[in-house]
Amino acid sequence: MLTKVLLILFCALAQAQDEPAQEKEASPEPIYAASMSIDDARMNFATVVESFIAARSPKGYWPLKQKSSARVLHLRLEKVLPKTVRKAGGGNVYTGRAALWEVDEDFAVQADFTVDLGGRRWEVKSMRLVSTPPARVPRRKAPPAGKP
Repeated sequence: MLTKVLLILFCALAQAQDEPAQEKEASPEPIYAASMSIDDARMNFATVVESFIAARSPKGYWPLKQKSSARVLHLRLEKVLPKTVRKAGGGNVYTGRAALWEVDEDFAVQADFTVDLGGRRWEVKSMRLVSTPPARVPRRKAPPAGKP
């Protein structure tokens, strides 16, 4: 009889200890991002920007429609400029510049990216073109045969 009572008490105690663990798993804990060195931030910034563009480049280029002209640029990432990466605001938010190449018309543009490196999921918060793409120049028709 005493063993049954001890067994029941032991089971109740074990169940009571398991319940708080389940509650902890269900409620997410706040994330406190540790500060990182600028070298780590530059490396992580480049990784996030590269992943961002790769996810939007199913054909090997990123089709980006300009808001001002409705022109669609086909951009490829040339490189992230690591020396431009710097802290922007509170937390682990960084801004930096990347060089992009327009694959159809052969010209370069630069873009500023803002990346959040805090929390569980690092992500690009914003992007804006810094250098303006050149205006489209209509291709000159070939002169008629016999004329220069």
